[in-house]
Amino acid sequence: MPTEMPDAVELDNINVESWKRSVCWTHGSKLFVDLLVQSVFGAEPADLSALFLLHSIRGAGGVLGLAEVVGGAQETRVSGGTAQISEKIAGVLEGRNVQIWKKSCVVSVVQDSRQVCIRMSSGTDVSGKYVIMAIPPTQTTKIMFEPQMPFQRALLEQKSSFGSYMKIIVLYEQPFWRQKGFSGEMLCGNTDHMECPLIMSFDACVKHAGKDVFALVAFSTGRRLHSWTEQPGELRKNQILKQLAKYFGDEALHPLEYHEKDWNADPFTRGCPGNQFPAGSMVPSYSALRDPVQNIHFAGTETAVRWGGYMTGAVESGRRVAIEVGLRLSGIENWQSLAKDQFLQSIDLNPQADKARCQRRSNHYPWLKN
Repeated sequence: MPTEMPDAVELDNINVESWKRSVCWTHGSKLFVDLLVQSVFGAEPADLSALFLLHSIRGAGGVLGLAEVVGGAQETRVSGGTAQISEKIAGVLEGRNVQIWKKSCVVSVVQDSRQVCIRMSSGTDVSGKYVIMAIPPTQTTKIMFEPQMPFQRALLEQKSSFGSYMKIIVLYEQPFWRQKGFSGEMLCGNTDHMECPLIMSFDACVKHAGKDVFALVAFSTGRRLHSWTEQPGELRKNQILKQLAKYFGDEALHPLEYHEKDWNADPFTRGCPGNQFPAGSMVPSYSALRDPVQNIHFAGTETAVRWGGYMTGAVESGRRVAIEVGLRLSGIENWQSLAKDQFLQSIDLNPQADKARCQRRSNHYPWLKN
């Protein structure tokens, strides 16, 4: 638990901006912290608790785990898109006569000692012994609970927030950046946000339906995105293409297709990539993140010990909550201590796995060996 570490209160009471100024002495080190926070969290250093940043770094096995592609957070993609995971799981469940309600939101949750009843926007009521909520803490504030959430849980939901993220995918006839010897990866430290709306880009070429698809994926985050959100879409598109052309050549100005996904406008997230905590908010509320409230259990990537905010963290949280509910359904009285023991045994705390990731990074980036 990060709130139990030495100096937790002191670290939580300052934001990353203040922490950066106290420990970073060079322009390069300060710029690195800025870019790390802006690119990984979609926020600015002043927005985050220093304790939250350090906890996130530890959960990724080190700062390079968050920052790098090879051996890091951006190493792997799902061919065809990650939406397939939900769709295929739904298909399996429906094949086993499990009912799934689509296009319907949960609006209220009422529980007593015997059961939990949820009501959906369609008017449908569903009840059961336990409910698992695998949504970000910020989203639970949109649901009416009876009885209300305990104070500490409510404080957690009110204090946490999302970063600001827009994802841009640009398709081209040819991978011209590869032909010029470029990787397609870019990280921009220019603070003139109107000139440079993008903070980073990556090569996103894939083979789809037997055909090669040549694409760059880019991101606008934090204040950069705030500067451009209300601008006309065509103006934003032209400036983004202009910035890509600055790094990769004028061919970037002539895409076959251009697509944007503004996560701030998504009604079910209102931001991306995961919930984060401002200064002074973790110590008072973080212990409520994973604690069940009577018969309601909480999952989601934000609750993970490792790789919070990523899909690996989401899978970890699913394992934990499955253990909790499984033990309760079995009628085991001391389920809480047993669940904790079984969960700690199930998560990836394997130092060999971290060592393998570090080795892949060293092989790809020779300067890390020095």
